[in-house]
Amino acid sequence: MATTSYVIKSIITQYEELHKGSPWIGRSVDRTLDQLKADSLFQIPYGLKTSIAQQLAHLRFWRVEAVERMRTGKASKNDSDPDNWPDNNSLQALGIDQNLQAHRESVLEFLGMLETRNDQFLMETYFDSDFKKQFTYHKLITGIVHHDVYHLAQIRIILRLLAQDVSSR
Repeated sequence: MATTSYVIKSIITQYEELHKGSPWIGRSVDRTLDQLKADSLFQIPYGLKTSIAQQLAHLRFWRVEAVERMRTGKASKNDSDPDNWPDNNSLQALGIDQNLQAHRESVLEFLGMLETRNDQFLMETYFDSDFKKQFTYHKLITGIVHHDVYHLAQIRIILRLLAQDVSSR
């Protein structure tokens, strides 16, 4: 097990803050998900194409893939994989608890993998099959952080639209 270093520790802190703390950008992922009403996880507001469950599944897909890339040095999945944006009905069949639990487990798995790495690892590379070139693990890891922030904003927009739909009835 590698000893964590300054940059890795900083990324871990940022990621924990984003998911469980009080990030500078506003509500954390956990605080956002805590405000979900039972039926809102699978609702798709008018004019949008995805539910919060689909957003979470998409995030989980890339988090799990990032862990696999860090573990093996290879990309095994890409944008066209059907699990990247699963069908809302299949997620609904799993239920609320299972979807949220899978999300939380993928966050813990990602953090657990980071805790086994050090700053030297960040400069190592892997081959990305989508882009057909080498990338550093630093780019992959910070990309996951940015990706989660981006989709947190989308989740917050979905929640706001769902609240407007309810108030306009």
